[in-house]
Amino acid sequence: MKPGFLFGLVLLVSVTAHAQTDSTEMLEVEKAMMQLFDGMRKGDSTMVRGAFAENAHLSTTYVDENGKPQVEEGSLIGFLIGVGSPHKEVWDERLGYIQISMDDGIAHIWAPYTFYFGERRLHCGVNSFQMVKTDKGWKILNLVDTRRENNCGD
Repeated sequence: MKPGFLFGLVLLVSVTAHAQTDSTEMLEVEKAMMQLFDGMRKGDSTMVRGAFAENAHLSTTYVDENGKPQVEEGSLIGFLIGVGSPHKEVWDERLGYIQISMDDGIAHIWAPYTFYFGERRLHCGVNSFQMVKTDKGWKILNLVDTRRENNCGD
């Protein structure tokens, strides 16, 4: 057996194993993100809280009525109270494509969305998640979303 062949075989096995690990990890990252949206649809604040890291941050960006860009810091506790408070309409955030980039214990998710309150579209934009791997699995560390009421492609 030629040494070059053996090296090539070892490299191929290593790359294949790495690709499978990345694929598995990407599925875990996506599953952690989807826990947030599944919990929102169910009105389950405990499920939603489990998707976030202990020191998570939420922010929203938008353009105000004067055309000025704004960044609004959100409250995870306030969000959880909203999710868990009884409401007749389902909070349904529907995602477009999901793009995941990752390296070791961090991942970034870019996911366009449209948010529905029951059957009524309220707004749309893009979610940008910064995810971290913890001893309890993948968690959302930062979530920043854009938000607009028009130009939602519908």
